[in-house]
Amino acid sequence: MFTVTGYHYAKHPTIRNTPKGVYNCGGYAFNLFKWYVPTESWEDYEDVKLLLDNERYESATKIAVDYMHKDLGYTVVSNDEVFCRSIDYKKYEIVAFRYEMSGEDSDFHYMKIGKNGNWYEKRGVGSRIYRHEYYYVFGTWAHRYDGPIVFLIKERES
Repeated sequence: MFTVTGYHYAKHPTIRNTPKGVYNCGGYAFNLFKWYVPTESWEDYEDVKLLLDNERYESATKIAVDYMHKDLGYTVVSNDEVFCRSIDYKKYEIVAFRYEMSGEDSDFHYMKIGKNGNWYEKRGVGSRIYRHEYYYVFGTWAHRYDGPIVFLIKERES
């Protein structure tokens, strides 16, 4: 797994024992509580950014999704809203992923659904956790993430 900081205050990091500045949206969405980038290395991420700069979003998304499956065991499910609403979010972890298409950063973002059916996101370093109603995930996130949405799923650990 490729991490930027890899620093934790606890042997088993959680939301309660890890400062928010240590993890990004990916670290939060996947409950890793460290900085998570969906590639093997910085060099790979730079290759993905080149694809994004050339508007090859499908190729960039496939690289990221394949890596998240290999690294974390998540599987891609339909990005259809009706299908997504039918998933038992109490039984499955569901993470939404997308790139920024309209900006200059070629950045990515994650959100996750909680057991209560609300969507949650953490924006960048030191940011608070935002809670959203279900419909928010299908609009533009944080006023900038507007690429195609990919939903990833994995059975929750009990």
